[in-house]
Amino acid sequence: MGVVSWWFNGGDSDAVILLLGDSSKSLVPGQFTYYFGVGPLGLLAGFQSDYVGKTFGLDQKESENIVNSQQGDVLVQLDQGIKFPAPSNHTKGKLYANVEDPSGAAVVVKGGGYINYLTEKKLPMLSEIGLSAKFLKLEGNAMSALDYVADGSVAICYIAKGSGRVKVVGSEGKPALR
Repeated sequence: MGVVSWWFNGGDSDAVILLLGDSSKSLVPGQFTYYFGVGPLGLLAGFQSDYVGKTFGLDQKESENIVNSQQGDVLVQLDQGIKFPAPSNHTKGKLYANVEDPSGAAVVVKGGGYINYLTEKKLPMLSEIGLSAKFLKLEGNAMSALDYVADGSVAICYIAKGSGRVKVVGSEGKPALR
């Protein structure tokens, strides 16, 4: 299985974190598999800043900042003045969720796979950062139906392991990626 997490030390003293986990079923068995959104190893580092700006509705300066400002890979020091949202009363009780748990799946197809959604209902802190997640696990020789985003929302897709084909089509019915 797997876990997605980010950690932030908002205090004035050092934090020590010990992570223990089973990595026998990782992408590389025996090693933790890391995925980064930004920074030198991040997904967005592979795109030009003007594309990131158009995708996320940012001006040129903001998009360049997102693509180029984070120099650290795993650990980063935040600039002075950057504040993360403090946990509110409704988020303090639950700061984690397992999106891979098939027992709570929204859609289950026997022999095909399952889809889980992680929204603010399962993880209340998501309402403060404006994110949600969709986890799709396909069995061999299965496929997922079309996804359609009516409001122009942004989606980042990360394929952890396996093989297959992804096709993106624009609003005129022509391939958006070649």
